[in-house]
Amino acid sequence: MWIAAFFALSLAGCKQGTGNANGYNLKGTLKNAQPNTQVFLVQIQGNQPNVIDTVQVAADGGFELKGNLAEKSLAQIRTSSGQQLLMILDDKTNATIEMDAGNPSAYTIKGSGENVQLKGLIDQVRMMPEPQKQWDYLKAYVDTCTSPFLSYVIATNLPLMDPQTRQPITTYHETYKQVADRLEKAMPGSKIATEFRANVTAMLNAPAPSAAAPAGAASVGSEAPNIELSSPDGKMYSLKDLRGKIVLIDFWASWCGPCRKENPNVVAAYNKYKSKGFEIFSVSLDKAKEPWIKAIEQDKLSWPYHVSDLQFWQSAPARVYGVSSIPASFLLDKEGKIIATNLRGAALEEKLAEVLK
Repeated sequence: MWIAAFFALSLAGCKQGTGNANGYNLKGTLKNAQPNTQVFLVQIQGNQPNVIDTVQVAADGGFELKGNLAEKSLAQIRTSSGQQLLMILDDKTNATIEMDAGNPSAYTIKGSGENVQLKGLIDQVRMMPEPQKQWDYLKAYVDTCTSPFLSYVIATNLPLMDPQTRQPITTYHETYKQVADRLEKAMPGSKIATEFRANVTAMLNAPAPSAAAPAGAASVGSEAPNIELSSPDGKMYSLKDLRGKIVLIDFWASWCGPCRKENPNVVAAYNKYKSKGFEIFSVSLDKAKEPWIKAIEQDKLSWPYHVSDLQFWQSAPARVYGVSSIPASFLLDKEGKIIATNLRGAALEEKLAEVLK
């Protein structure tokens, strides 16, 4: 049951969180915790997750996380037993959290207005099976939300391109620009506002799908066009060499915030299914080799197939595949045919479980 108070706020405008300015204080309880269970506080600032605190759960299930942050950011609370929750964190955050080791997706949060609303929003959207309904709801929420940071969190879940037609969704383009303006005004000079502006500018300047690409060249049911490019160390890799495996072609870049946020999900899927014949063929839209290599290392993208022509949005494979926003992905069957596009998070794992029975 999602939080009733959130419903009254959902389209009436969300409000800033309140609290003290002496540092964050998160008091939690993990029900049914096993001995020696640990809780990790992960700051997601800009593109790179960073563990900023670790505590052990007490015998009664209690734990407490306290500290200071240089600036407001997204964060995750994760446990060694598999629980995780997304939250907004700054030096005013004072919250009480209840989690259950027997139910990874169940948790409650109290005391932080923005986080109560974020939890309610996540629960509400999960009840909507159709992506378009989710996007319409999120768009309406952003338009009425008075918290620039919560607007930023919501907006990053709106697609810049229709996943089926791969045509730009200009309404959401305007939303991204407006949210970037508000975030910069609320957090001038902050790392997260600066990187979000750079990402928005890069994505909105992406070219339309190449007119030279044959119709249906990269659509579900068609054979995936071959990609043959070099890795950071100069080795040539060809997509066709992976026939016989289930392959995810993943278009991304080191400068792409949404890509870096999605990378942990991609890594988890790879580690879970690589022994069953799953492989990833990563195509970077970077402009320089150094940040590309650094991002591969930081995000632990351990598969060997990393390629790029370092041409940014003029990337030849991106134009052939009609990619005009990233992350973008194409899942191929063992014969090299496209069976799904733009699977994220749990959706990717569910599809892999289906095809790799």
